[in-house]
Amino acid sequence: MKNRIVFIIITLILIIMLSACSNKQHEFLFKAGTYVSDGDILSASTLKLQDDNNFILLGPPYLSFAPTGKYSVTDKKLILTVSEEEKYIFSIKNGKLIFESGTWLENWVERGSEFHLSND
Repeated sequence: MKNRIVFIIITLILIIMLSACSNKQHEFLFKAGTYVSDGDILSASTLKLQDDNNFILLGPPYLSFAPTGKYSVTDKKLILTVSEEEKYIFSIKNGKLIFESGTWLENWVERGSEFHLSND
């Protein structure tokens, strides 16, 4: 009986630890904050990632459209989801976000462009 109680307690502790780790997975790959793309003022874009997994994606300063939604991390990929039809995908490498795809953003930012964490 004593062994069974110890086993249950250890199992519960492991479950709690694993669920806490999966919720914080992205913290090991990148930090929430403001990321700015390479490029001149006319093509620069900004991605704001919040701690609550919300984002806002700002294109060049002369555009008023700014997609918002939720982000998630899967296999070192940052996935921004605006709707079922509209998603943006970045790979994560050394704390940088590298743009891979997303129709609207492809008009302003080249695939492979890096977004760096801003100090602001």
